[in-house]
Amino acid sequence: MYLAGRGFDVVGVDFSEVAIGRARDAVAGASRAPRFVIADLLQLPNEAVSGPFDLLFDGGTVDDFPPNQRPEVASAISRLARSGSVFVMWCFYARTADLPRMSFQGPSRWGAPPIEPGEEVALFGDQWQIETYGPTDQGSACFVMVKT
Repeated sequence: MYLAGRGFDVVGVDFSEVAIGRARDAVAGASRAPRFVIADLLQLPNEAVSGPFDLLFDGGTVDDFPPNQRPEVASAISRLARSGSVFVMWCFYARTADLPRMSFQGPSRWGAPPIEPGEEVALFGDQWQIETYGPTDQGSACFVMVKT
């Protein structure tokens, strides 16, 4: 919504109809609003979400997938980018073995595991230059990547 308000063409994607409905409500009446698409990242409809995009932002999606699906997620993201595109990934980032069994304040071993140290390189390192910011005290990190 921030970028759309500043003149960028923005597409927001989520598989949750509730999340997309809330996003649409939040921008109702805006002079320039994002386009929102209800879709699964791994089954994006080409007619609704075609790239390449100059900027991709993930606010906690990759780490919501089970580790065995993350390579497929990384491939899907990479297909939406061109050389020089920027991908910002904000995620829970920690060694799972170091986490508490359960926490409502940050990552834990219960639920989807965080991105493990080095996993970002395994997922994206062959196609992206990666800069790391974090991890924070709350067990999150931000990765800013440029597609090669």
